Amino acid sequence: MKFDKVDDKMGVLNGINGGEFIMAKKKTAFIGFFLTMSWCFLPASDFHLFECGGKAGTYGGAFVARADDPSAVYYNPAGIAFFEGINIKLNLLYGNLGHAVEGETVGSPVRSRSRQFRGSYYFSFQLLNGISFGMGMFAPYVFESKWPQDWEDSLRCVRSKLTSTTIRPVLAFRISDRFAFGLGPDFIFSGLEWAHTLPFSYYNYKGEFIEEDILKSFDVSGNAVSFSAGFLFHISERFHVGGKYQHKTTIKSKGLYKLSYFPSRNATSQITLPSEVLLGFMLSPHRKISLQLDFQWTGWGAIESWDIIPELEETESISLYFLPERVLLEGKDNWTVKAGVEYHLNSVISLRAGYSRHQNWQNVLNPVFPSLNRNVFSVGFGYDGPMWSPTDKRQIGFFSFDLYFQAVFSNRRATSTSAGDLYYDSDYWVLGMGIGWSNKGTFPKGTP
Repeated sequence: MKFDKVDDKMGVLNGINGGEFIMAKKKTAFIGFFLTMSWCFLPASDFHLFECGGKAGTYGGAFVARADDPSAVYYNPAGIAFFEGINIKLNLLYGNLGHAVEGETVGSPVRSRSRQFRGSYYFSFQLLNGISFGMGMFAPYVFESKWPQDWEDSLRCVRSKLTSTTIRPVLAFRISDRFAFGLGPDFIFSGLEWAHTLPFSYYNYKGEFIEEDILKSFDVSGNAVSFSAGFLFHISERFHVGGKYQHKTTIKSKGLYKLSYFPSRNATSQITLPSEVLLGFMLSPHRKISLQLDFQWTGWGAIESWDIIPELEETESISLYFLPERVLLEGKDNWTVKAGVEYHLNSVISLRAGYSRHQNWQNVLNPVFPSLNRNVFSVGFGYDGPMWSPTDKRQIGFFSFDLYFQAVFSNRRATSTSAGDLYYDSDYWVLGMGIGWSNKGTFPKGTP
């Protein structure tokens, strides 16, 4: 067995200790492989931690039947068919996400905390009477977890991270004064990172037998194409019904398969994001009050695993460590309920609040990204009104501003490991805002 470069800590492997090293390597490789196959899961229901619009965020995400600002490109593409002229919306948020693990074998609680700064950008333009074009760039799926390398469950996860960006162009058609539909492709750009420890043993240059946990990590990126569609029916000025369908997509990625002390290998990866179906209602029982209610079904049950395949030569003895890994995704379909309320203080300023209930979708809990039942509470306000020139007091369009705060609490959940039961909890908060401009007006026809 030949190596071009050997770390000093590894020692000489092609001499008298070579055969003993290979035997130790085989044993620990298969131990690590089966531990990974049995215990490493990558949940995805909680990928969608943050809202993709400042106005929707104030309603707890209940927006599919309202869809009355340019973020409708994401929430319901049909909404932009009711807009006139040019509409632009910029949304920014800051989120602070924390997880904690407790248990008799852990000692003091182990914590993971990450901070997210996200933006989403939308544009719509009325091409013809009844036909509108929209474009959006947003990040609906993100997560990050960080755990100590020497913690109780490091064989399953030390860190994990998902980054994604979706670019969505849409066309919306207003069939009548009250009904519209919209659709468009999704161009998805995604990156995934995941690291865990692996039992490892070797003889150093002094002939001493060493056992330790080394770090095994994966860093891949890829892209995919999907599509979404929606409808919006203004049954009356005070009652709307909307729906959206998001098609599932499989992302094929390429990147690096890394293992401490060894040269990195190229790897391919494949993971699937699920279908989503939403149905929403908006009711205005009074001219100053509007209520929103959304039901969302997510088809996580169709997703089985995340596969990582190293690219190796058949003659490589070291390939025993660079084995294919299958991250099990024991998903189950789930429902999310979202509700929002708005009270108009006057013609331009509104107070808003929202609540949503997110169910965990996995049968087995894990530290890669804990899937828990979550309760999301939102509160905020918005301004939608004229925008005046600072020099000559001439109206130069319409301006919108949204500000909201979300607090998220989870239900404590237990999971069993070989070392005993562990108890997971999480909490996070989000501060978000939206800034928009329109040359025609921010309220489309039919919105109270």
